[in-house]
Amino acid sequence: MIIIAGIVWVCVDGLNGAYTTFAFVLGAVTSMACGAFGMYIATYSNFRTTICAKISLGYAFKTAYRAGVVIGFALVSVSLAVLLALIKTYQ
Repeated sequence: MIIIAGIVWVCVDGLNGAYTTFAFVLGAVTSMACGAFGMYIATYSNFRTTICAKISLGYAFKTAYRAGVVIGFALVSVSLAVLLALIKTYQ
C-alpha cells in the first residue's frame, strides 16, 4: 500500500504536495475498515437468518433483507462521512 501511495504521489502531484497521497491512504484505510465491519455484520446476520429460517422462510427473508440494508447504509454513510471530512479539511 505504501509503494502504491508513493507512485500516486509522484505521478499525480509531482512531489509538490501530499494531499493526494493522504487521500489515497485514508481511502484505503476506510475501505479496509468498512470491509471488516461489513464481514462482521454479514456473519452475525447469517447466523440470525439461519435461526429465523427454522420459524419460516418469509421471516428469514425479512431478516436477511434488513441485514443487507443495514450493511449498505452503514458502509455508504461511513464512506461519505470520511469523504466530507476530507473535503472540509482540504478547503
